[in-house]
Amino acid sequence: MRAALFVLLAAPGAWGTSGDGNSVGESIARLRDGSIDVREAATRDLATRGESVLPDLREALTKELDPEVRGRIELLLCRISTEKRRREFKGGEPVGGLVARLQAIPDKASAEITFTLEIMNVMDHAARFVPIERWDLSLPNRGTSQPDAEACLHVRQLTGERSTSYSASRACGVKIPARTVLLLKPGETRSFERRVRVADLRPGRHEAEIEYFGPKLVGGCPENLKSNVVTWEVGE
Repeated sequence: MRAALFVLLAAPGAWGTSGDGNSVGESIARLRDGSIDVREAATRDLATRGESVLPDLREALTKELDPEVRGRIELLLCRISTEKRRREFKGGEPVGGLVARLQAIPDKASAEITFTLEIMNVMDHAARFVPIERWDLSLPNRGTSQPDAEACLHVRQLTGERSTSYSASRACGVKIPARTVLLLKPGETRSFERRVRVADLRPGRHEAEIEYFGPKLVGGCPENLKSNVVTWEVGE
């Protein structure tokens, strides 16, 4: 009986090809070979080909009855789909399987800038996640912080006349409420908004990023999760 235990350790782009010039169909057929070495080589070859083999793998999965072959195909589908999600979502660097993407949209009617943060699970398994309900805020001329915040919006002024004063406030004696812990499925996202008044910023070019306090909120997050950096101009 074949051994049904196998492990895909590397990301698809990190694996070498099998070197035998197999077509996709031939490599899938070799997943059924009686030799474990041939099956492993076929698995590496398919992983290296990336998302181009996804349709063939999905079709093969609908017809396959062998448990080990089905397991290999399912793991390949998860691995390659994970890499595809990570590349297409963009945002900041992944931390603990999560990626954060930030957008800044100025609204003249409300004289506010809306910062929209999307956090995606780019892993091939579910991830624990605490929603953002309270924010710290760091602006060029003032900052606010609270012990129960889940994230901080950092805004930095790059050009223009800068303020010579800075004020900071910190909430003390706040009882941290029980947090809601969610399970994000692979590819699932959550969106959050934070608004800043344009009047709180001086004319000039600014940049912003959001930092999610992962280590204090969920296990398995080795460091704070940071979004990409966005820039915009505040007019006179």
